[in-house]
Amino acid sequence: MPDEGEFTFNGHNLFQVKPDKVVKAGIARTFQNIRLFKHMTVVENVLIAFTKDMQYGLGSAIFRTGSFWQEEADIREKALELLAVFNLQDKADWNAGNLPYGQQRKLEI
Repeated sequence: MPDEGEFTFNGHNLFQVKPDKVVKAGIARTFQNIRLFKHMTVVENVLIAFTKDMQYGLGSAIFRTGSFWQEEADIREKALELLAVFNLQDKADWNAGNLPYGQQRKLEI
């Protein structure tokens, strides 16, 4: 946490706000070293971020119930929408490690 300075976002003072609250406000940071699952596809890298939002249980996942497939389809649609924001939707099935550096940065964000 910072000791001094100013940190505001959308008119809200976030100075000394806990990191989890900053993330919930929509702010993230990136590192100089790109951190992707380079042997997974572009869309799989985005889908991983949704695992915290999945509602189906272990039984649904094992038996591939209708609710499992519906939620998987919904999450994939959201992932593709996010890729479209960064003009990466046409590369959804590429291995992330095969993207040029600038596109890897976009995917990381």
